[in-house]
Amino acid sequence: MDRLKLYGTCSLADACFQLGINCHLRGLTMRAPLVTEPSQTHRIVGPAHTVRMVPAKGASVPSLPHHHVDVAAPGSVIVLSAPDSGYGCWGGLMSRRAKKIGCQGVVVDGNCRDLEESRELQFSVFSKDVTVLGVSGMMVPQAINEPITCCGVLVRPGDFVHADVNGVICIPADRVEEVLHLVEQLETMDKNVAEALDRGDTIKESFKRHRTKPKPFKAKL
Repeated sequence: MDRLKLYGTCSLADACFQLGINCHLRGLTMRAPLVTEPSQTHRIVGPAHTVRMVPAKGASVPSLPHHHVDVAAPGSVIVLSAPDSGYGCWGGLMSRRAKKIGCQGVVVDGNCRDLEESRELQFSVFSKDVTVLGVSGMMVPQAINEPITCCGVLVRPGDFVHADVNGVICIPADRVEEVLHLVEQLETMDKNVAEALDRGDTIKESFKRHRTKPKPFKAKL
């Protein structure tokens, strides 16, 4: 996980794309914390703690013994699927509890609210939209730590979620080493390209000289 945090979502997404991994959770924006300076960076990485939300009315849903935030593991990123609900399935009190137990942040395929509180707490919140409407009586958790679809990507418990100001990606746990092997090479190539551009070389010649074919990944036996 420490190695993953060395790289931004854009670099990791490039590696995933080359490896045929559907990683990009589309349409998400970082709502908290509030980054105001161009030099500021904010990045979270952690294993997914998945939650599937469903309408409270209609088909019967199980009554879960615990609140889904209370059972999240320290260091995890809560991934919450609640598309098209219109209600704020994440709020300030949840941010407060999640931060207290050591969660890295939350990713919501849906709406959040209480941005001032999450920003004051410096707790990381990524969501599709923001609303003033609460979720009580409208949406309930149907499943915790089961595979879910979030923003078009399959997210399994323990897959690695990586998020920053550019967006959110999810890397399957069994592909992390392969992704790291490739992204390290891509980062070196782009560093060399940047240095060439600073010297006055053209983009075309810099790409041709420094963007070479990566070495293939060999899994450890």
